[in-house]
Amino acid sequence: MKKKSLVSLKQIADATNLSITTVSRVLRKKGEISEETRQRVMKVATELNYRPNLLIQGIQTGVTGNVGVMVPPCDFFWVEVLKGIHDGLAERDFAPINLWDESDLALADREAFMLKQMHRLIDRRVDGVILYPRVSEVYGSHLDELESRELPVVTL
Repeated sequence: MKKKSLVSLKQIADATNLSITTVSRVLRKKGEISEETRQRVMKVATELNYRPNLLIQGIQTGVTGNVGVMVPPCDFFWVEVLKGIHDGLAERDFAPINLWDESDLALADREAFMLKQMHRLIDRRVDGVILYPRVSEVYGSHLDELESRELPVVTL
């Protein structure tokens, strides 16, 4: 399958005869822009199927919009908890990244596995972490990893 190329701000700027800065301000809803200019940019962006590059925005702002969630869906109750977490985050324009614990491993192996999972979330620059109670016990010796990065942590 051929990878579809992404539309750049430059392409929109060229199509609208505006600067990249103006196009960026319109798409990010920053600064004062005339309604006519805003509509022109939005029309072209829609026609070109523009999608924002959230990776670049995360680098620029330091906010990724991602929250790590470590709550295994082990029964109907926890599936409902996950649904509530998902819905609450989505309403606030955040995306959950769900990672599971591995309860079948021996404790030492499980701690190493969970630290690896935690590093996966940190490496993706999540804005916070939600932990399942059982997971937080395993993380006891590793919570300083999250705290040292000033990541908010919520334990259910």
